[in-house]
Amino acid sequence: MTDRLYMAIAANGVVATNQGETPWGEASWDNFIRETNAAGNLIIGRRTYDVMESKHEFDLLDASVNIIVVTSTPLVDPKVVAVPSPQAAREAAHGLGAKIALWGGGPMLATSALKAGLLDEIWLDVEPIIIGNGRPLIATDFISTLHLLSANNYKDGVTLKYEVRHG
Repeated sequence: MTDRLYMAIAANGVVATNQGETPWGEASWDNFIRETNAAGNLIIGRRTYDVMESKHEFDLLDASVNIIVVTSTPLVDPKVVAVPSPQAAREAAHGLGAKIALWGGGPMLATSALKAGLLDEIWLDVEPIIIGNGRPLIATDFISTLHLLSANNYKDGVTLKYEVRHG
């Protein structure tokens, strides 16, 4: 199984405003929906779940997509699998038969998964926008080495696909 983080980011590496808004273009959102549907699962943190649920964004996904939420607080939603840690999220995706575990964010979850060595790839849709004083992709100070697999243009942006180098 491949563990892949897939997130949209501003050109300056920010993934959301401080209020949690993600002003991404339609093409980036279409990319994310396509990749999530293809993977058949989505691993997200509680804050991302709350934002997506409030905006009815899960309605855009295929009904067969398994939503896995990493949360330390109770979550009563029969449509999702709630787990206490990134490791448990990975195990849940594997248990559901996923060939690709698709990690969709946010920054705290991305940081935890990367630091724990759970991610094999990072795919970033770089949007043509600058967000001042927002939430960075990685929420703590550490270094991880990546290897560029490809860079693909889409309308007004570029998808950067990286392999995470462990060790």
